[in-house]
Amino acid sequence: MAYLASHGVAKAGGAKKSTARKTAAKKTTARKTTAKKAAPRPSTYTVKAGDTLGAIAQTKLGNAARYPEIAQLNGIPNPDHITVGQKLKLPPK
Repeated sequence: MAYLASHGVAKAGGAKKSTARKTAAKKTTARKTTAKKAAPRPSTYTVKAGDTLGAIAQTKLGNAARYPEIAQLNGIPNPDHITVGQKLKLPPK
């Protein structure tokens, strides 16, 4: 047996075990990806002194031009009027 193993010949049952492990790993991965997609939670942000919707959009969403999305999602008619302590819902990235 040692001679065969050293020359790249595996046991007869070795391939079945490896395949079973790969199949089990694929099933586990599939469950994890399904769980992530099932419950996307909207994020929130609490306004601090000196914040603007543009600055919030830049830091949290990666693009300052997305500030109208934040205003619309929160029902803010004038984006210049946000108050300290106000909780804002943020759209997904």
